Amino acid sequence: MPKLLKEAFEAWLDTQPGSPHSLHVKGQIQFPSGGWTFEVHKAVPQGINPKILLLDVTVTKPAGKATGNVTTNLLTFDEEPAAHEYTQVEIRLGSSKVLIDVKIAH
Repeated sequence: MPKLLKEAFEAWLDTQPGSPHSLHVKGQIQFPSGGWTFEVHKAVPQGINPKILLLDVTVTKPAGKATGNVTTNLLTFDEEPAAHEYTQVEIRLGSSKVLIDVKIAH
């Protein structure tokens, strides 16, 4: 089963003057074999705290025979301009969750 590599996640809010604030999330997802695909999207509905962005990861199994090698893929999400001044991001994959603090980049 696919899994989020918790230690590989980071999020930052780019607050450089002269442009709208933008949010960036980066991490890794590991699959038991090749051929898997995934999508990251904002959860609908969002939670009750507007400072915590909820992201859902949807995975699709390979159609047909898959390679036997464990694969790791880069997972990214960008929101430009950022809808809120987020302080945390929660990434969800089924019942697995990763909660990370958002750093401020100037």
